Amino acid sequence: MEVLFKQRAAAWMILLLLVLNVATLSTLWYRELRRPDFRPPRFPGRQDNVAQFLKEELQWSDSQAQAFERLRSAHQERVRSLMGESMELRRQLLDGLFEAAPDSAAAAELLRQISLKQGELETQNYSYFLALKQLCGSDQTDRLRRLMTEVIFHDHPGGGPGGLPGGGPLSPRDDPQPERRPDSPGSRSESSP
Repeated sequence: MEVLFKQRAAAWMILLLLVLNVATLSTLWYRELRRPDFRPPRFPGRQDNVAQFLKEELQWSDSQAQAFERLRSAHQERVRSLMGESMELRRQLLDGLFEAAPDSAAAAELLRQISLKQGELETQNYSYFLALKQLCGSDQTDRLRRLMTEVIFHDHPGGGPGGLPGGGPLSPRDDPQPERRPDSPGSRSESSP
């Protein structure tokens, strides 16, 4: 009798664990389906014409907008090339992973090459943003800085406005009117003379 009870209890426990696993996997699957795209659109409603958006936001002249289009086109071509080369290296790395005897020296070399491509991509992006800054006048540069900060740190994990945990500007010079708390050094309470 005791053996029969233990078998039934084990069967119920297995059934309960199975139901919990199915419920957990269903919840994860459902949440994944409801998750928005990985990258929100950078320029809502204006993805098709970034130059027009920047022209409006930065108050660019027609010649600045045309120079931007040329700059952007060259940048995109170079980035596509680098990303294609990087993907080919990753494909080779993956192919090597599934060989009967993976070659760790070859994998290390592929990883080194992938990291170099990533470095080239970051350098390309920096050069692009530097050239973008050089298209702007001084008042446009300030607007560009605010716009880029907003776009880059928009959905930064753990960050609020400004991309930092708890929000706030990236540096003191980003905040034109820093707030002073009454207990902070150099601030004066309104009640003090």
